[in-house]
Amino acid sequence: MKSIINEKSRLYKLGDICMELFQLNMLFLLSCVPIVTIGGALIALSETTIKIHEDTLTKPTITYLRALKANFWSGLFYFISLNILVGLIVMEIRLMQFLPIISFIIVGSAVMFSVIVLLLLISYLFVYRAKYNNTILKSIKVCLQISLLNIKETLTLILSLCVLLAFSFDATGFTFLTFFFIFIGFSTINYFHTKLLLPIFKNYE
Repeated sequence: MKSIINEKSRLYKLGDICMELFQLNMLFLLSCVPIVTIGGALIALSETTIKIHEDTLTKPTITYLRALKANFWSGLFYFISLNILVGLIVMEIRLMQFLPIISFIIVGSAVMFSVIVLLLLISYLFVYRAKYNNTILKSIKVCLQISLLNIKETLTLILSLCVLLAFSFDATGFTFLTFFFIFIGFSTINYFHTKLLLPIFKNYE
């Protein structure tokens, strides 16, 4: 019993982190309702989980809301840019079936390149922006460079995303993921996401 009550015990710290992640997950879901705030919410979530790793988080709600307000416009720009990129990829894929072989290869190569850029930005951009207050375009450039210089970690992130997507195609898996993401999923994934990326970013400071 003493090991549970003791604030320095691992079990107590684990419970404290779980409660913070649950709280952050609820805040994230609520702040994504307007849709235009999704980009800022991702940055705010990353900034708050970074403080958990640095053991500097004292007021999760206040920290999250301040980060959301501070990063609204940059988050909106990222969100719109990534959605435009997704739209272009979808258009190119639909166009490919009507093209002759040479044009098909060219457009297919463009699709592959666009998908790679999209995955790299999704993996690094929001966490990087949460950690460093660089300009929007510089953040994009740096994230692409770091992602290519750290292929092992980049592949780990991308493969993890693919596993989640594949798991969601199964009815049981989809049900499990739905409850998981509603209660603690987004914040938990972001927690491990930031844990993986922080040492990488530190190497380039």
